[in-house]
Amino acid sequence: MSQVESDEIDLGELFASLWARKFLIVFVSAVSVALSVVYALTAPEEYQSRAVFALKSQKSGPSIPSQYGDIAALVGLGSVGGDSQGVFDRIAGRDFVIRLNSDISLDADTYFFDAEAHGAEGSGVVAQVKDAIKSAVASLGADVEVDASGSQSVDPIDSIFKVYRERVQVAETANGSIEVGVTHEEPARAAVIANAIVARVISELEAERRLQEREQLAYLSGEMARALAEADATKRAVADYALANSLTAQGEFAQRSQVMFELREEARKTDEMRAAVAIIRDTLEARARPTVADLDRLRREAPAVDDVEFRRLIGIPEALSAWRWPTPARLQSFEVTLDDRAARLARSLDELEVEAKLYAEATETLAGLEREAKIAEATYNVLIEQVKAQALMAGYAAESATIYQSAVPAPNPVAPKKSLIVALGGVLGLFLGSALALLLATRRGVYYTRTSLESAVGAPISGRVPRLASTGGALPRAADRVLRLKSSDLAELAVDISQHAGSSVVVAATGRGMRAAPTALWAALSLSGSRATTPEGEAGGVSLLVLGEALPRGLSPEAAPEADLVLAKSSGITFYAPARGVSVSQVISGGSLQKILERAQGNKSRLVVAASEPYAAAAARALRADAPYLLAVTRPGRTLRAAVARVAGVAPWNASVSVG
Repeated sequence: MSQVESDEIDLGELFASLWARKFLIVFVSAVSVALSVVYALTAPEEYQSRAVFALKSQKSGPSIPSQYGDIAALVGLGSVGGDSQGVFDRIAGRDFVIRLNSDISLDADTYFFDAEAHGAEGSGVVAQVKDAIKSAVASLGADVEVDASGSQSVDPIDSIFKVYRERVQVAETANGSIEVGVTHEEPARAAVIANAIVARVISELEAERRLQEREQLAYLSGEMARALAEADATKRAVADYALANSLTAQGEFAQRSQVMFELREEARKTDEMRAAVAIIRDTLEARARPTVADLDRLRREAPAVDDVEFRRLIGIPEALSAWRWPTPARLQSFEVTLDDRAARLARSLDELEVEAKLYAEATETLAGLEREAKIAEATYNVLIEQVKAQALMAGYAAESATIYQSAVPAPNPVAPKKSLIVALGGVLGLFLGSALALLLATRRGVYYTRTSLESAVGAPISGRVPRLASTGGALPRAADRVLRLKSSDLAELAVDISQHAGSSVVVAATGRGMRAAPTALWAALSLSGSRATTPEGEAGGVSLLVLGEALPRGLSPEAAPEADLVLAKSSGITFYAPARGVSVSQVISGGSLQKILERAQGNKSRLVVAASEPYAAAAARALRADAPYLLAVTRPGRTLRAAVARVAGVAPWNASVSVG
């Protein structure tokens, strides 16, 4: 079964790896704190001075009277003045720095511009390099601007502006005021610069306001002159029109309209009479002697027959009860009279309509001229009021800003913040030490916790027996101490080993400096089941091959049947080890290991191999055909990841014993 590594971070393993190198982390942190203390003590101190001011609203001066407010809005005029905008951008601008430099000579301040440092660039190796570069550029035909000394010219404003942007802060307070903060090595100089910035801003705003007021006054004066000329021109136009035309056009138009109304009413009555005459004629032509029914129909269709004027003109009695049908001759004569009357009324209406149109046009023209005259007069009045207000404001020297706090030299420095620097140094040292510890832990490639060991080995049975890390004294004493170990983990492990009857047992150390022999001795003793010495070759004996480690003390090695091995017997165990001058690799690959295994199998005994870390994987591979029982000897902080993986690549681990 292959080992599958998880991508999840084991926090216990992480903290254990850091704890294993706690002294390194403490050392790095201490060095970092010491360096931060040195920096905090040697860094130049900086002081900050602050000035607070607020802009005043310029809209509180004289205003236009309310009766002209709407007209002022129409002609595009408002209240005088206005709040200055863009103060933040003004202070942060390069042009403002140039003007400020002329006030307080920032170019002479070494904090903003160190002339000697810039001049030193023209000497020494740096100057030689620059000369070489300029020569190369000149050979290509490029123009390089240099000063009289031969070095490239440096604009002081560039350095001043760079430091200015870093050391001057402008912010808005919670109440809407403007705060200017200046940082400098000298507290008095910081206060001077802050006050100079505020004074420069206020003076510029005041000058701009005054200039704006003068420009507005000049503009309003010109507009007022044009408005006066326009008012005079409109009045003159009204007078000229009055001379050329009658001013009673509106009354004449109304009179003509009334006459036309009366004529239209008379024409309507005439049309009704003509319609009645036509009905009477049709009735007489239809019947020589009309009946009462004909009279009723006539009155329904032509109500004008009951009109007094109609009866008088046609010659019928005016009483409604008295009706007499007119003669055809009288009817014809009356019809002619009505036609003449209708023609006369139409002609009169046409003449009156022409006159009414002429008077209407004259009325409209006159009204337009009078309206233009009123507008021109109102505009002139608005401009007069505006000019008065502007003149009053120009004469009133109000301040553009109020200074709430002038900058004073700061008693305490704002930088460096020593406690913060030391704290950051400690944190940085802690992080650097931890990072270095993790890097070293990764390069070493070991497991630091028992949990990570058990997870990496993946053995079904895992136990912890710290006393199996070593065996002191001679073999009998060591064997007696091992047999006296009482551990539930060892009991479970012994049962599991015994259940794998017939297979060899490979006890593999998984780290440098670790010993597999003590655990292998315990395994051999648990398999032999007796402390009595068993003659060689007797069934039930155990063979223990020690590879890469020394045999227990108190044994007398002698020549083994295999020429490259020596052996010794004690406590029912036959110990094997490479002979003097024989390498472990030669024993594993030369066939001696297989011969020992075959001899043990022939005697119905078990073979236990104790292999140090360099030879664990080779021993497991050499015995792979026998399906050996693989027992890992682990220890937190010592077990190598590569060693566990190499053996696991041959066959899966059966069990592990943590001896740390």
